Amino acid sequence: MGIGSSSDPSRYSHKTEKVDGLYSNDDTTTEEIAEALKELSDSLKAEEMFWKQKKSKDEEGLVVIATSYFRQIFESSNPEDIADALSEAELRECEEVMKVVKKYGQASEQCINFEKSSLLFGKRINANVRQQIKDTPGIQNEGGMGTYLGIPEDISGSRCNFFAFLKDKLMHRVNGWTGRWLSKGGKEVLLKSILLALPTYVMSSFLLRLEICENLASAIAQFWWSSNPSKRGIHLAKWEKVCRPRKEAGVGFRMTHEFNLALLEKQLWRLVQYPDSLVARVLKGRYYRMCSPLRTISAISTTHRRDTFCWNYTKNGQYTVKSGYWVARNLLDADEKEVLEPSITKLQAFAWKITAPQKICHLIWQLITGYVAVTRNLARNDKIFRRIDRDPLELVRYVESECQVWFNANEIIPTPPQDLNIEEPQVLSLGNIYMIDGSWTSTAQFSGYRWVWLDRLGKVQLMGTRNHIRRESALHSEMEALRWAMESMLQHSTYQSFGIDYKDLIAMIYELHAWPSFATELERMETLKICFPDFKITHIPRAQNQISDFLPRTARSFHRILYFIGCSIPVWLPRSPQI
Repeated sequence: MGIGSSSDPSRYSHKTEKVDGLYSNDDTTTEEIAEALKELSDSLKAEEMFWKQKKSKDEEGLVVIATSYFRQIFESSNPEDIADALSEAELRECEEVMKVVKKYGQASEQCINFEKSSLLFGKRINANVRQQIKDTPGIQNEGGMGTYLGIPEDISGSRCNFFAFLKDKLMHRVNGWTGRWLSKGGKEVLLKSILLALPTYVMSSFLLRLEICENLASAIAQFWWSSNPSKRGIHLAKWEKVCRPRKEAGVGFRMTHEFNLALLEKQLWRLVQYPDSLVARVLKGRYYRMCSPLRTISAISTTHRRDTFCWNYTKNGQYTVKSGYWVARNLLDADEKEVLEPSITKLQAFAWKITAPQKICHLIWQLITGYVAVTRNLARNDKIFRRIDRDPLELVRYVESECQVWFNANEIIPTPPQDLNIEEPQVLSLGNIYMIDGSWTSTAQFSGYRWVWLDRLGKVQLMGTRNHIRRESALHSEMEALRWAMESMLQHSTYQSFGIDYKDLIAMIYELHAWPSFATELERMETLKICFPDFKITHIPRAQNQISDFLPRTARSFHRILYFIGCSIPVWLPRSPQI
């Protein structure tokens, strides 16, 4: 069977039967079985290559069809030309698409049910063309009124009216819970797990207008502040303040517009990282044929490899929606944050760490923040509107009595100590290993590196310590320490086992492509690993890495350039108490 010929499983089925027959025959030699297996393997490889080429041709054909179709439609300013392009292109391309569909069905044995399928036409397609298109695939149903993955099929008209279904779905879900009379803790769970997640798929595909985002935020805020489902409720604070993270004195809800931007940035990141995907090639043919979607052209590095993009707001350089949302909230928003002196942000954040039910934590947070109608506010209202004076000490006495009751209820009776057999943690058997560590702070002038070679008995055979101009981060310093240890090992020993207490570095070594921000360093590391065919790196707890942990800090704080390799610590270097 030639690679370019049509596929037929019967062409290699007789070879499978031949192999089975040889296995069942006791007189068959090993050479005959090996030769038959080789013939079967070659046939299967040829079959696999055939379908790969067919798939590639089909994808390329779809890209050409889609690109030419979009160009004919969007690059013309004459409505009549657009109508002609639609009518001509639809007939020709419908046939091409059906060919691809039939080939897919033959290859995967998954056929499309055309009786349940439907076609969606534009308003400019006349009745004759519509009927011709229906007759080509045999689909007589017209669609457009249903939904696909929660989004209406017919995307036309006003965007505000089109996306109004988001608020309707949200309000329908809220009204289903109105009879529950949820506490603040229950409302928080409902908002974060259901209501804020409802428009996620739509926001990852479309940029919602600010009016739509404000309508969604208004509906969510009304549900949050309302204590009675039939009433609107008093909004005691701006919704932007409530949506701040908990460590910044907020509840941790998401802002709709900023989250929408973060989700769309994820799509852009995929176009940049996976330029050979089908959707990326279609969009490239229409919108950015001569450049990247970021409107930039990558330069060629000194290693003759094309540079790649990395995200500067994560540790590994990969974009995440969480980091994108942080950028949208903190860097894209030019408004200055309100600063109150003295600040109670830490006290507000501590309210969420209290070991208590969520409704109690919410109450404490509201009391600290002032987002609750306390007696002071009620007394002010009585003074203004009813001319009634109230004693402020009455509230203080009531709070004292309630606090005393709470302390009495939570008083813990001490239990006599019991003898517990606490097992000491086992010490790992390290063997011949290089213990590595780095030290880094954002204010120091140097970064400190250290490696220690231990034998099977745990005795120090050789050690090295040095400092260098401060690197970009602690992870960069750990990687530099590992690289220096590997270079030193090539000169002083033949062992290839390393131990380090930084788990991110181990993950980086085994998952190179997941850390684009360290591409240059990892490329050097890969070149160095060629000299270590049995390279192994393991995680060592910091408690077993005391020497390698203390000396890098000493090297980092040293007042001048330091470089030392020897069998013991020099007398002019400070010593750790454990050494």
